[in-house]
Amino acid sequence: MLGEVSADFIEKLVILILTVALSGLFAPSVLKKIEENKTREQKNREARLTRQAKLIDEQSEFLDTLSQLLWAWRYAYMKVAYYGGAQDTPRYGDAWQEYCESMWGTFSQIRYQISRSRRLVSEQAYEHLLGFYKKIVDTDLVLLEAT
Repeated sequence: MLGEVSADFIEKLVILILTVALSGLFAPSVLKKIEENKTREQKNREARLTRQAKLIDEQSEFLDTLSQLLWAWRYAYMKVAYYGGAQDTPRYGDAWQEYCESMWGTFSQIRYQISRSRRLVSEQAYEHLLGFYKKIVDTDLVLLEAT
Protein backbone atom coordinates (compact mmCIF):
# COMPACT_ATOMS: atom_id res chain seq x y z
CA MET A 1 0.00 0.00 0.00
CA LEU A 2 2.85 2.33 0.77
CA GLY A 3 4.22 1.62 -2.73
CA GLU A 4 0.89 2.51 -4.30
CA VAL A 5 0.61 5.74 -2.29
CA SER A 6 4.13 6.66 -3.19
CA ALA A 7 3.56 6.00 -6.90
CA ASP A 8 0.28 7.95 -6.80
CA PHE A 9 1.95 10.71 -4.84
CA ILE A 10 4.89 10.83 -7.23
CA GLU A 11 2.52 10.90 -10.23
CA LYS A 12 0.58 13.82 -8.72
CA LEU A 13 3.81 15.55 -7.80
CA VAL A 14 5.14 15.16 -11.35
CA ILE A 15 1.86 16.52 -12.76
CA LEU A 16 2.01 19.42 -10.32
CA ILE A 17 5.62 20.20 -11.23
CA LEU A 18 4.83 20.00 -14.95
CA THR A 19 1.79 22.24 -14.47
CA VAL A 20 3.81 24.81 -12.54
CA ALA A 21 6.63 24.66 -15.09
CA LEU A 22 4.27 25.01 -18.03
CA SER A 23 2.30 27.82 -16.38
CA GLY A 24 5.54 29.53 -15.45
CA LEU A 25 6.72 29.36 -19.04
CA PHE A 26 3.50 29.91 -20.97
CA ALA A 27 1.55 32.25 -18.71
CA PRO A 28 4.07 35.10 -19.01
CA SER A 29 4.24 34.53 -22.74
CA VAL A 30 0.44 34.64 -23.06
CA LEU A 31 0.19 37.68 -20.80
CA LYS A 32 2.93 39.41 -22.80
CA LYS A 33 1.06 38.69 -26.04
CA ILE A 34 -2.17 40.05 -24.56
CA GLU A 35 -0.35 43.20 -23.41
CA GLU A 36 1.26 43.64 -26.86
CA ASN A 37 -2.17 43.37 -28.49
CA LYS A 38 -3.62 45.94 -26.09
CA THR A 39 -0.72 48.30 -26.76
CA ARG A 40 -1.07 47.87 -30.52
CA GLU A 41 -4.82 48.49 -30.32
CA GLN A 42 -4.23 51.58 -28.19
CA LYS A 43 -1.68 52.95 -30.68
CA ASN A 44 -4.08 52.27 -33.57
CA ARG A 45 -6.89 54.01 -31.70
CA GLU A 46 -4.68 57.01 -30.97
CA ALA A 47 -3.54 57.16 -34.61
CA ARG A 48 -7.18 57.11 -35.79
CA LEU A 49 -8.07 59.88 -33.37
CA THR A 50 -5.08 61.93 -34.52
CA ARG A 51 -6.10 61.48 -38.17
CA GLN A 52 -9.69 62.44 -37.34
CA ALA A 53 -8.54 65.55 -35.47
CA LYS A 54 -6.30 66.54 -38.38
CA LEU A 55 -9.14 66.03 -40.85
CA ILE A 56 -11.48 68.14 -38.71
CA ASP A 57 -8.84 70.90 -38.53
CA GLU A 58 -8.36 70.81 -42.30
CA GLN A 59 -12.12 70.85 -42.90
CA SER A 60 -12.48 73.82 -40.58
CA GLU A 61 -9.67 75.71 -42.32
CA PHE A 62 -11.20 74.85 -45.71
CA LEU A 63 -14.61 76.18 -44.67
CA ASP A 64 -13.10 79.37 -43.24
CA THR A 65 -11.06 80.05 -46.38
CA LEU A 66 -13.90 79.24 -48.76
CA SER A 67 -16.27 81.44 -46.74
CA GLN A 68 -13.85 84.37 -46.91
CA LEU A 69 -13.45 83.96 -50.67
CA LEU A 70 -17.20 83.69 -51.28
CA TRP A 71 -17.91 86.78 -49.18
CA ALA A 72 -15.19 88.68 -51.03
CA TRP A 73 -16.77 87.69 -54.35
CA ARG A 74 -20.28 88.51 -53.16
CA TYR A 75 -19.44 91.98 -51.94
CA ALA A 76 -17.35 92.87 -54.97
CA TYR A 77 -20.24 91.72 -57.18
CA MET A 78 -22.81 93.57 -55.06
CA LYS A 79 -20.74 96.75 -55.13
CA VAL A 80 -20.76 96.78 -58.94
CA ALA A 81 -24.47 96.00 -59.09
CA TYR A 82 -25.32 98.53 -56.39
CA TYR A 83 -23.43 101.47 -57.85
CA GLY A 84 -24.47 100.53 -61.38
CA GLY A 85 -28.13 100.42 -60.32
CA ALA A 86 -27.81 103.71 -58.44
CA GLN A 87 -26.22 105.24 -61.55
CA ASP A 88 -23.32 106.49 -59.44
CA THR A 89 -20.90 106.57 -62.36
CA PRO A 90 -17.66 107.38 -60.50
CA ARG A 91 -18.20 104.74 -57.80
CA TYR A 92 -19.49 102.28 -60.38
CA GLY A 93 -16.29 102.75 -62.41
CA ASP A 94 -14.16 102.20 -59.30
CA ALA A 95 -16.21 99.15 -58.25
CA TRP A 96 -16.04 97.69 -61.75
CA GLN A 97 -12.27 98.20 -61.94
CA GLU A 98 -11.80 96.63 -58.49
CA TYR A 99 -14.02 93.71 -59.50
CA CYS A 100 -12.14 93.13 -62.75
CA GLU A 101 -8.74 93.28 -61.04
CA SER A 102 -9.62 90.91 -58.22
CA MET A 103 -12.01 88.36 -59.65
CA TRP A 104 -9.62 86.17 -61.62
CA GLY A 105 -7.59 85.65 -58.46
CA THR A 106 -10.72 85.13 -56.37
CA PHE A 107 -12.21 82.67 -58.87
CA SER A 108 -8.89 80.84 -59.02
CA GLN A 109 -8.73 80.56 -55.23
CA ILE A 110 -12.35 79.42 -54.99
CA ARG A 111 -11.72 76.73 -57.59
CA TYR A 112 -8.54 75.69 -55.81
CA GLN A 113 -10.42 75.34 -52.52
CA ILE A 114 -13.10 73.26 -54.24
CA SER A 115 -10.40 70.98 -55.69
CA ARG A 116 -8.88 70.72 -52.23
CA SER A 117 -12.27 69.79 -50.82
CA ARG A 118 -12.26 66.55 -52.76
CA ARG A 119 -10.26 64.90 -49.99
CA LEU A 120 -12.10 66.69 -47.19
CA VAL A 121 -15.78 66.21 -48.01
CA SER A 122 -18.05 63.58 -49.51
CA GLU A 123 -18.26 63.12 -53.27
CA GLN A 124 -21.80 64.52 -53.19
CA ALA A 125 -20.65 67.68 -51.36
CA TYR A 126 -17.79 68.04 -53.84
CA GLU A 127 -20.25 67.83 -56.75
CA HIS A 128 -22.45 70.47 -55.09
CA LEU A 129 -19.44 72.76 -54.72
CA LEU A 130 -18.58 72.31 -58.41
CA GLY A 131 -22.18 73.16 -59.31
CA PHE A 132 -22.07 76.22 -57.10
CA TYR A 133 -18.83 77.35 -58.74
CA LYS A 134 -20.49 77.05 -62.15
CA LYS A 135 -23.32 79.27 -60.86
CA ILE A 136 -20.78 81.86 -59.70
CA VAL A 137 -19.14 81.87 -63.13
CA ASP A 138 -22.56 82.11 -64.82
CA THR A 139 -23.45 85.02 -62.53
CA ASP A 140 -20.18 86.70 -63.49
CA LEU A 141 -21.11 86.32 -67.14
CA VAL A 142 -24.46 88.03 -66.45
CA LEU A 143 -22.59 90.92 -64.85
CA LEU A 144 -20.24 91.16 -67.82
CA GLU A 145 -23.16 91.24 -70.25
CA ALA A 146 -24.88 93.96 -68.21
CA THR A 147 -21.90 96.30 -68.37
